[in-house]
Amino acid sequence: MTQKDLERLATAEQAIRDMRGDIDAIRTDTAELKKTLNMGRGAFWAVGTLMATVVAGVAWLWDKIKHP
Repeated sequence: MTQKDLERLATAEQAIRDMRGDIDAIRTDTAELKKTLNMGRGAFWAVGTLMATVVAGVAWLWDKIKHP
């Protein structure tokens, strides 16, 4: 390897070392976003189930009132 190649390699290695903190921060942010998404998904299903139960109850009540 020439001196120029060694300098380029050293520069690349330093750049990789410098990026490690940024990569760790991205991983942390991604993990937090996944947690938030899963909480949102759970809330969506809970609200959807509640709404379906209310609609079914209203339909049952309507049927009982219209056909005693």
